[in-house]
Amino acid sequence: DILRLGVWNCRGWSTKTNDNSIFREKLLNYSNCDILCICETFLRVDEFLTVDGFRFYGSNRKYIHKKATRGSAGVGAFVKEELLYSFNIGIIDDTTEGIMWLEFSDKFSKKCFYVVACYLPPADTCRPVDADVYFQTLLNQIYSYQHKGKIFICGDMNARVGANSDFIEGVDLVKPRNVIDHVENHHGDVFVNFLSDVNFGMLNGRYSDNEFTCISTNGKSV
Repeated sequence: DILRLGVWNCRGWSTKTNDNSIFREKLLNYSNCDILCICETFLRVDEFLTVDGFRFYGSNRKYIHKKATRGSAGVGAFVKEELLYSFNIGIIDDTTEGIMWLEFSDKFSKKCFYVVACYLPPADTCRPVDADVYFQTLLNQIYSYQHKGKIFICGDMNARVGANSDFIEGVDLVKPRNVIDHVENHHGDVFVNFLSDVNFGMLNGRYSDNEFTCISTNGKSV
């Protein structure tokens, strides 16, 4: 069977029943994803989300200023409850803020695959994260799990890679990307080097209609 996997930066998901949570729940169901990773949940400490038909797994930012009016950052994943009949599912690593590893272990074949929910804040945020350290940490984690099963990384890296290649040209046989966002930043430079190191590739611009993933008053980006 084919599992539908997606990712969405939801920019905050209220734990209360209000316009915020109702709208996001409708989008979750409309996506028809079996597994939907979400970034910037804005949940505090031990808060979690509940949506009928889904099991939520989350990793919240551990330290929030006492005067903050809301949470910030945070990653999570909604998994359709029907998958629990076939898989043992659990968080196996969320020691690094902004990186959550979910393990899906088949109850019958014992084979595993991993979904990694990631969020790397922009470089100009009030709580910046060193991109080099972040991707080095993720690389080390991949080396630890890559021989146990397939790995799928889903998230918002705030990485603008432009037309830079995420593979070794002339060596790797990878379908070229259709590039519509030509802006680059440091996060993007580190990101493409990371992808080359671990032999991973971006799906953006390769296996779906290439559209901007963010449209706001600040412009458009992928």
